Amino acid sequence: MKNAKLLTLLLSLFTCFAINGQTSQEYLLRANLKQEQGNFNGALADFNSAIQLNPNDKYLYIYRANLKSQQGNYSGAIDDYTLAIELDTRYAIAYYYRGNARMQIEKYQEAIEDFSTVVRIIPQFSMAFNNRGLSKIKLQDYRGGILDFNKALVIDPKFAMAFFNRGSAKAELQDHLGAIADFNSAITIDPKLDVAYHLRGFSKILLGLRSSGCIDLKIAKGLGREEVDFLIKEFCQ
Repeated sequence: MKNAKLLTLLLSLFTCFAINGQTSQEYLLRANLKQEQGNFNGALADFNSAIQLNPNDKYLYIYRANLKSQQGNYSGAIDDYTLAIELDTRYAIAYYYRGNARMQIEKYQEAIEDFSTVVRIIPQFSMAFNNRGLSKIKLQDYRGGILDFNKALVIDPKFAMAFFNRGSAKAELQDHLGAIADFNSAITIDPKLDVAYHLRGFSKILLGLRSSGCIDLKIAKGLGREEVDFLIKEFCQ
């Protein structure tokens, strides 16, 4: 994310205009500094000024949208991502961010459409496949989600969350052996992925492997996952 932010900043600096000595570049740099310091209202005001000076700079809309997302104003962020897309209809990162914002307000079908556009423009964007899969799961299209996680893992075989998400979808389809295999892979890649121990433990218990499942639940608890407490009380005491 930091690298993407830096790239956007550098690209946006190529074009800047001035009114009364203040340039869009100066407003942008000041806005980013204020955002880093937690002065979100001040940052928003400076992004607004930068856009007023240079309304055709698509990167400025992305910056303002990301700030709005950080504040929880996802509808406002979506509006800004859309403005960036209107300036460049092949601006993949704007579709990706808009898809993420749409997921936050549970507009999953619209998010799927955005992620689908992303992977048409950048077919090797594993995160877009992953997030499209998550959106499909939210709509209870578990098999469709699995297909997307498969694609993400072809692109990035070390993508721990894609293994975890695929395992979660398999568990929803009652394929607990397949789910456990995916949780195993996720844990191998990221041994501190507490939620993978959680769901692997529960899948084991559902298969009658209570002792092994309880070990997983206790590991998840040790990693800070408080949500396993009721399962431990129910099955492991």
